[in-house]
Amino acid sequence: MVSSTDLVRRRQVDEWDAGWVPTLTTTRGDWTLTLKGELRLHRGHHFGAVTWAQFYPADVPPDHRYYDYQVGKRSASLAADVSWKASERLTLSGGLEGAQQRYELSHDLL
Repeated sequence: MVSSTDLVRRRQVDEWDAGWVPTLTTTRGDWTLTLKGELRLHRGHHFGAVTWAQFYPADVPPDHRYYDYQVGKRSASLAADVSWKASERLTLSGGLEGAQQRYELSHDLL
């Protein structure tokens, strides 16, 4: 059993992201309608390894990964905004938005 040692560790995150954010605006007379959307994807691989130790426990090999997991996130949203120019000095507006998010954790190895 090793109770104390000097060591060097490496912690790393490999990430990938992508997204799309479209907007469509149309105006008819005093009315303006804007439709917006958003789609985002994220993937990540997190791990940590002991790259060197002065003393290794008998059952732990060099470059042992002491954590290793993958994460993912997907988010999507839709929105609509409408405005009406009632007069030169007054514009009324309103909007509605909905969103969904999903998180994942997989391949969790300790």
